[in-house]
Formats: sequence, structure tokens, C-alpha cells
Amino acid sequence: MRTEGFVRCRVRPGLFSGEYIVTLDTVGARGLEPREFVADGCGLDAAGEPQRGAPVDGKLRVYVLGRENGVERILVPASAASGAEFVRVPVELIAS
Repeated sequence: MRTEGFVRCRVRPGLFSGEYIVTLDTVGARGLEPREFVADGCGLDAAGEPQRGAPVDGKLRVYVLGRENGVERILVPASAASGAEFVRVPVELIAS
């Protein structure tokens, strides 16, 4: 079952106006691995305005697909600059 939710992330400015680089701590073969995604402002809630070299905490709207062994499988939606991706994140990164 797919439901909308938010995942905690870090946000920094992208190359273009209205574009952001979002970093998620994903679960990979070697443990936690940071992954970067390009996002527009839609579905992104940043705690302040990120500056170059000074990312801020934020939440990104995602689709939550299911939980197994303390890991949540999510779908990061596509943006104008990147396609949608399935990733796994620690369950504690899912925000209410």
C-alpha cells in the first residue's frame, strides 16, 4: 500500500533558482549511505533558507511503500531534473 509521507533530509541550494539538492541517509549494502536528489520547492519543507555551504534540515514529501526490519521503503518523486527512485531509509527518518 502506498501512502504519502515525509522523510527528514538536509537541503542546500541547487544550481538554478527554485532548485534544491536534497540529501537523504539511505540504507545500502554497507549501512547508511547519503544519496542526493534534485528537488523543486514543491513538496519540500526546509527549516529556513539554505545557503551555499550551509545546508538546513528539512522534510521531503515521498510515497511510503512498506516497512521491514526497521527500514522503510519509499519512492522519491521525480522532479524536472531527475526521475523517481525507490530507496530504503531508517524508519526513524519518516516524519509525521
